[in-house]
Amino acid sequence: MKHMGVVSPKNIRKMIESAGEEVWAEDAWRQQKYKVHSETEAITLFWRYNVLDETEYKPRWSEWKDFFEPAFRKACDAYGYNYDEADVWKAMIARIPAGNSVKPHEDLAPALVFAHRIHWAISGEEGVKTWIGQHEVQLKDGDLFEFNNIRTHTVSNEGKNNRVHAIFDLIPKKIPPGQITLYEPDMQHYDYYDDTTGTQPAKNEL
Repeated sequence: MKHMGVVSPKNIRKMIESAGEEVWAEDAWRQQKYKVHSETEAITLFWRYNVLDETEYKPRWSEWKDFFEPAFRKACDAYGYNYDEADVWKAMIARIPAGNSVKPHEDLAPALVFAHRIHWAISGEEGVKTWIGQHEVQLKDGDLFEFNNIRTHTVSNEGKNNRVHAIFDLIPKKIPPGQITLYEPDMQHYDYYDDTTGTQPAKNEL
């Protein structure tokens, strides 16, 4: 796990509160499509389904862009990337209501492992149990971090409040020579599948 420091969630937390409850129900495809996320809710802001796809920006992104920028910049600093030469493939806000969980799973699709999958803890960490492999991770509001998402991970919200994270996928636009690793997951052990068909999805979404 790579901890990148703390970014104050104060402003984005106010934005989430002001957005109201209806925003969480606007786009429920993620929790409907995948059982591991069936007990969660999400505000999807933009998305890249596969490594070579174009990024699809959702209508609400313009409202949220400024609130994500401090976390984007902090992550770029942590990896030594020039902010203007980095790209973000996906961005969303994910919520686990009290008493709910993210089921154990691994992220093995190329689009999920090629970029840095970064979490920004917004609120509700008290009483939450986060496991990566055999290790329980202790988090606090404002933490910015990346973990090895090809390892089995799970989150259980045993607290009294919603657990909210902003999540985004960061990648440099120019990858230095010698740093490209081709990754081909073993599809016989592909745990992140399309629950509507029981097979690997045509588009490897998260």
